[in-house]
Amino acid sequence: MGQPGKIVQEVEEELLELKKTQERIMIKALVIATKAEVHAKGESLIDKLEMLAAAAASQTTAKVSASIESALQGQAADAAKSKAGSLPSPEFRNPVN
Repeated sequence: MGQPGKIVQEVEEELLELKKTQERIMIKALVIATKAEVHAKGESLIDKLEMLAAAAASQTTAKVSASIESALQGQAADAAKSKAGSLPSPEFRNPVN
């Protein structure tokens, strides 16, 4: 059997390695949990951004149509309103994903 001091040193070294392994596992778990939180936040932002884009498109169409009514008449007004109704919706980029 080895010397008691050497055995204690070996046990301390193994204990230190075990602690390091536990810390690595904890860090990996924290990274995974944080990634999941960020992903969830990104998913909720997608819904909000889509709602904002729809609201902006609706408001733009309404304002353009109202402005056209006061500025144009007849077929010109009808054509302009038709074109205003087909304006593209804004596309907001999700900063998280």
